[in-house]
Amino acid sequence: MIGDSLRIVTPSGVETDLDSHELAKLGNAIRRLGVDDRSRENVLALCRDFERRSGLTRGDIRESVTGPIVDAMHAPGMQLRKELADGSVFDFTYRSKIARDFVLSPDDKPDHVWSRRPRGCSFTSLVMRVTW
Repeated sequence: MIGDSLRIVTPSGVETDLDSHELAKLGNAIRRLGVDDRSRENVLALCRDFERRSGLTRGDIRESVTGPIVDAMHAPGMQLRKELADGSVFDFTYRSKIARDFVLSPDDKPDHVWSRRPRGCSFTSLVMRVTW
């Protein structure tokens, strides 16, 4: 960031400065991609590929690059659905890093879902609620 602008340098060395108006336009463009399911999946595939090639442990790729793109594509509270490896379908709301990580899972159909446990909810009481 330089003042109120962002300097982008391409691999070939071309420099471009984006001011706050252009950055807002970029954010709006990314949000529009998120509205269309197919476009959103294509961008997610690009982000997953970038993470795979860059390595999540190098720097903080998800926090600095792919995460902000994915967050911009998903309106807060956006309802999503993902199928798991065992065929079960998981409906969830996009509102946390857990949801972001689930969306960016390298597996099309992951075998598990991470979730925060509600306060006062032990594993035993959760199992009891689900089974009864």
